[in-house]
Amino acid sequence: MPIKFECEHCSQSLEADDDMAGEYIPCPHCERLIGIPKMSLPPAVTAPAVSAPPVPRAVTMPPKAPQTSGLAIASMVVGILSLVGGWMCCGVIIPIVAIVMGHIAFSQIQRSPETMTGKGMAIAGFTIGYVALLLAIIVSLVLGTAAASMTAILNEFTKAFGQIGVPQR
Repeated sequence: MPIKFECEHCSQSLEADDDMAGEYIPCPHCERLIGIPKMSLPPAVTAPAVSAPPVPRAVTMPPKAPQTSGLAIASMVVGILSLVGGWMCCGVIIPIVAIVMGHIAFSQIQRSPETMTGKGMAIAGFTIGYVALLLAIIVSLVLGTAAASMTAILNEFTKAFGQIGVPQR
C-alpha cells in the first residue's frame, strides 16, 4: 500500500511504497532531503518541519582596546624635561632615567602589542634621553675645562700680584 505525504519544504504531494517508511530521500521537485512517514497523512494534515534544536551562540566580549603604556608616557615626559633643563641641575641622572624607562616600555610593548601601545613615545623618550645625556656630558666637560682654566688663571694672577708686592687678603 503506498504512503501519501507532502514534502515539508515545497509542499508537493508525494507517494512512496510503505517498505520505504522511515527512510530519507531527496524530494524530486525541490531536491531537499525529506523523511518518509510511517503511514499516510490525511490530505489536509501536513507533517511538521523537522528542525534541529537551536545551537546556543557563544557570548563573546568585544576585545579590550590596547592601552598606552604609562611607562612610555613617563619616559617621553622625563626625556623632554631632561632636554629642556634637567641636565643643568641634576647632570646625567634625569636623562639616564628617561633612557631606562624608554627601553623598558619599548620592550614591554614589543612583547604584547595587542594590549599595549605607545612604541613611538617610548622611542622618543629614550632618544631624547640620549640627546640630553650627550648634552650634559658636553656641558660638564666644557664647564670643567673652563673651571680648571679659571683656577689656573687665578693662581697665575695670585703669583704675579705676590711678586710685585700687592697685599693679599
